[in-house]
Amino acid sequence: MPCTLDFTHIRMKMLWAVGGKNASLGEIAAHLGSEGIPIPDGFALTAPAYGRFLRHNGLDAKLCVLLRSLDDRGFSNLGEVGAGVRALIAEGEWPKEIRQKIAEAHDRLVERCPPGTTFAVRSSAIGEGLIGATFARQMDNFLHVSGLENLLEACRGCYASLYNDQAIRYRTEKGFGHLGVAMSVGVQRMVRSDRGASGIAFTPETGWGNSGVIVIDSTWGLGTGGTRIAVTPDEFRVSKVPGRDKGLMIVGRRLGSKETTLVYEPHGDAAPTLRRVETSPEKREAFSLPDEDVLRLAEFYRCIADHYGQPMDVEWAKDGPTGQLCIVQARPCSQRPTV
Repeated sequence: MPCTLDFTHIRMKMLWAVGGKNASLGEIAAHLGSEGIPIPDGFALTAPAYGRFLRHNGLDAKLCVLLRSLDDRGFSNLGEVGAGVRALIAEGEWPKEIRQKIAEAHDRLVERCPPGTTFAVRSSAIGEGLIGATFARQMDNFLHVSGLENLLEACRGCYASLYNDQAIRYRTEKGFGHLGVAMSVGVQRMVRSDRGASGIAFTPETGWGNSGVIVIDSTWGLGTGGTRIAVTPDEFRVSKVPGRDKGLMIVGRRLGSKETTLVYEPHGDAAPTLRRVETSPEKREAFSLPDEDVLRLAEFYRCIADHYGQPMDVEWAKDGPTGQLCIVQARPCSQRPTV
């Protein structure tokens, strides 16, 4: 298995090598790109690269020693143990051949993107035989990354986040071995949703096949993987047109208060950080998506759900400068109340 793979070369059957997030994006790129469903261009750093990184730095034994010292009942020393593990990983050196492969994949991606493009670096955890495990939103992501050295640091940050306090506690409480989990990293062109909009598309728990309704949440700015967590989003309901197999129509709209917007805060030459600001009154009183985008996203959702044969949670982002809609994640639909 190569250390890096472009998303166009990734399939869902490669979960063991790239994790659920990257495998799903590759599946969409390979099978639904011809349907006009775009994902941001990029590549994945595979799980074998993670294993080689650990071995190169002699981390397996060191991590075992630290993790065995964890108070696995009261978690009284969780912060200390977690910080120690993350520090070891963050200070690790890249094996020469892996560093070179990342550099080559990075350079190819830069050549395919417009000048000044920055990148999102996202964790895609892999549970080796951990039935019932879910690592959704437990690991770290890094946005607006530019330059090879910053990319390498962000990839180490994804590795280290496999041992953040939440993840350590989760695996311990579930009885999962810590070293039975690996990490893949996705590197993609940054969608400037900070200047556009983002959200999630899903179906009520009755499922697409029964209800025929798609719900699209939308808010201004960067998303959080679940817009209802941070703000009250706009909500659109889309349904099939009676008597037409392919037709879709908007059957309901609800203006959300969209209390805050997640944006970048620039820091000169340093990478910008994220900051949540109060949404302007004008934007709070306006829908964050026009109808044509709502219908386009609904069609994206329908194609993805039909391909997987089940309801899905589909995260999307709209690039402000270009107006392009992109799919940034798709996973089987989590349990939701009927809406």
